Amino acid sequence: MKKSISLMLVSVLALSLAACSSKENAPAESTAEEAVVAEQASSEVAEEAEAENAEAIEAENAENAESEESKETENAEASEEVAEGASEESAEEAIPDTRTVVEIDVCAMEVLQDTDIYDTPDDSGNVLENAKAGWDLIIFGYCEETGWYETEYANNKIGFINGEFLGEPKPIPDGPTE
Repeated sequence: MKKSISLMLVSVLALSLAACSSKENAPAESTAEEAVVAEQASSEVAEEAEAENAEAIEAENAENAESEESKETENAEASEEVAEGASEESAEEAIPDTRTVVEIDVCAMEVLQDTDIYDTPDDSGNVLENAKAGWDLIIFGYCEETGWYETEYANNKIGFINGEFLGEPKPIPDGPTE
């Protein structure tokens, strides 16, 4: 765009100089004709420059629109990836793929000292409940990698408790388990 404007200015200057230098040597009619031709040429160059300028603005607007659409698409994709990543991280934090909780014969185990029940088979998860010494918990799963048991507590809620704080397995007692 700057090149076309510069070209236009140079053309106008050249035509003006040509008209001025021929003024001394040419008759008055010829100089008037040259002035008209120079004005027309200048007018045409200006129109061409305006057309090129309009085209450049249109192209720039189109590029900006495409760029905005592209950014919106990238932002949407990034948001989806973050959401997917967050849910994957939550799943990994809950129970990583390397750990396996296996079903065991359902039994009861006494809590030997106050401890916490977590939402994962280790203490990296969220605390769900504080288990008190003397509670009998229903146990139905075991994680060999961590030594934690899967338990049912407080009206059918499920969590995990460290096996170090539990007594020996015993038959499920009748009535409430807390």
